Amino acid sequence: MGRRKNNSRRNYKRFKVHKGLFMQIRGLPDTRCKIINISEGGAAFMCNDIEKKLEEKFILDIYYKKNRALIKNLSAKITSDFPVHKSFFFIFSKKRRYGMQFVGLINGQVME
Repeated sequence: MGRRKNNSRRNYKRFKVHKGLFMQIRGLPDTRCKIINISEGGAAFMCNDIEKKLEEKFILDIYYKKNRALIKNLSAKITSDFPVHKSFFFIFSKKRRYGMQFVGLINGQVME
């Protein structure tokens, strides 16, 4: 993954995640968030509306499918947060979509 050459808002190209990539926010054990896209610099993810507001900086782990840990102890900070309202056969679901930026990655984490 490399830096973009145009004057875009992001420094790295984002890649869409199709299935099976999730994250767990440390300190919020009941939250399993689906990663929507990811890059070397950050990611977008969607969760059920979290009652507790996310801290500006937090620690997370990324998993693939059935709890297979890929990367642990990532530091990140929230860059965007907005509601996403979905309904399916009269069932209304409150979700939020977040953007995050990875903070202070060490070489081993960048390579993963």
